[in-house]
Amino acid sequence: MFKAVQEGKLNVFLTAPNADTNAGTLVKLGPSGSVVVCNAGDEPFGVLAQDVRNRNVNNFKLDSVTHLAFYGEKVGVYFQGGEYYTDNIAGGSFAEGAKLYVGANGQFTSAVPGTGFSGNVAIAETAGSGNTKTRISFVK
Repeated sequence: MFKAVQEGKLNVFLTAPNADTNAGTLVKLGPSGSVVVCNAGDEPFGVLAQDVRNRNVNNFKLDSVTHLAFYGEKVGVYFQGGEYYTDNIAGGSFAEGAKLYVGANGQFTSAVPGTGFSGNVAIAETAGSGNTKTRISFVK
């Protein structure tokens, strides 16, 4: 789940990854204008604004209603700030004001990565725990 409260900048010119990926996933820039899901220690470009799915799978819904992006096609990516609700947070509980970092599989986490990029990418606006709806302020 990922919902914008106050949007940061939105880039709509990048290409979606070729894998099912949910909105709210941290991504970095890949080759030829594509985005790739981040792992711990990667420096993110932003966070996916749309779910990404395979166009060949019939989901019986209109694209304009689901706001889906499809493999290899253009996808929205929020970057440079904004406030959002997300449940894409791994790990245990965290306090209001906690710094959030890049975790495995593009998730936010309160654990500082051991290697690579170790700057925080968001701040928890509300206290919570992993996989619960939390308001965050994206600072990357």
